[in-house]
Formats: sequence, C-alpha cells, structure tokens
Amino acid sequence: RNIIFIPGPYILLMLVLYVLAVPIWNSIDILDENLKIIRFSSYFNILFYGSLFTLYLLLYKTAWRNTFNSFVQHANKHLKTILIGLLYMLGLMIIVGYLYTLLGITETPENQELLDMQLNGTLFDQISLVVFAGFLAPLVEESLFRLSGFYYLKKVSWLPQWGVIAITSILFGLIHVLGDDIVQIIYYAALGVVLGTLYYKSKNILVPITVHMLFNIFITIMMFIGL
Repeated sequence: RNIIFIPGPYILLMLVLYVLAVPIWNSIDILDENLKIIRFSSYFNILFYGSLFTLYLLLYKTAWRNTFNSFVQHANKHLKTILIGLLYMLGLMIIVGYLYTLLGITETPENQELLDMQLNGTLFDQISLVVFAGFLAPLVEESLFRLSGFYYLKKVSWLPQWGVIAITSILFGLIHVLGDDIVQIIYYAALGVVLGTLYYKSKNILVPITVHMLFNIFITIMMFIGL
C-alpha cells in the first residue's frame, strides 16, 4: 500500500485533545501559571504528534520500509538534494527575516513564542521540545502536507504542479500562524515551497522529512544557545 496520511485522524485527534484539554490542565500539579502552561504545551505536542506518528507508522509500516529502501538505493542523489534543500531553507529564513525588518515587522511569531516558553521550562519540557520540533513535527507535517496533500491535489486534473506546491505550502503556513500574526504565513509558506519542491523533485517523502528535521534541529540549537 502507498502511504496516504488521511487528514481525518488528524482532525479527530485534535478534537479529542481539545475535549481532554481541561482534564489534562487540571492534572498538572504546578502552582506557577507560566510553568503550568509550558507543561500543558509539552503534553499536548507529544500526545498529538506522537499519537499520529505511531498510528501511521503502524498502518503503513510496509510502505515506510519500501520508502526507506528506495531512499537508500538512491542515497547519493538524495543526500545532495537534502544538502541543497537545507541551504535553501536557511537562505529563505535570512531573506524573509530581512524582508520583515524592512517592513517594520519585528514581532516574534506566536508559534515561536510557545516554543521559547518550553525552552524556559524544566528538563522534561526541554526534552519534549527537542523530540517534538526535531522529530515528530517534521514526520507528521511532511506526511500530511506533502505526501497526502500532493496525492489528493494531483487528482485535480486542471491543477498544475506549481499549484499543488502553492496550495500545500499555504496550508502548511496556516497551521503555524496563530491569533493575529497572519503576516508570518509568508515565512512558513516560503519554507513549504522549498519542502514541496524537494518532494516533487525527489519523489521520496524522506527527503523533505530529513530537510525539515535538520532545519528544525538547527533552529532548536540556536534557541538553546540564545541566538
């Protein structure tokens, strides 16, 4: 079977966790309000992304194995693509950051602020941040937006390939913007374009997953050392 990351469980699990949000919040025996918010965020991210990753790993373990074997067979080509993709991601981060500065947009995205809060938590929260940002989020998000997004949108006969990449990139950007920081979608959508192009060129989902992981790990390291 092909790996098709059906959006249904993503939405269903999100609803379940929202229902459980109050019990989870009440179960956290921490008096400091900020530390309690940090711990709640750690629990939510690990539960949500960890559950989705485990579910789809079990459902499509044979397909994942075949995808990995294909990656290994063309390792030299894929590794070069990964290196180029990572450089493009880092370059875009600098370019969009400079653009925001020119436009007077200096606010930190709320999505990033939540991650910064976890960084200031306990060792548990910091480990959760690394596991979530460096591994679980790239696996789940690339499977959802690139793998399944491409699968479903390519069925629309009149939609060109650049349209598939654009739509999945915008959707990818939307889940990373919260509240009133919609302008930050430019940054995340631009990263999505790189990841989508990498998947289109390589035809192997492990390529954008690896680039996404390396990029997030780089950002996380920069957060830890205060850059």
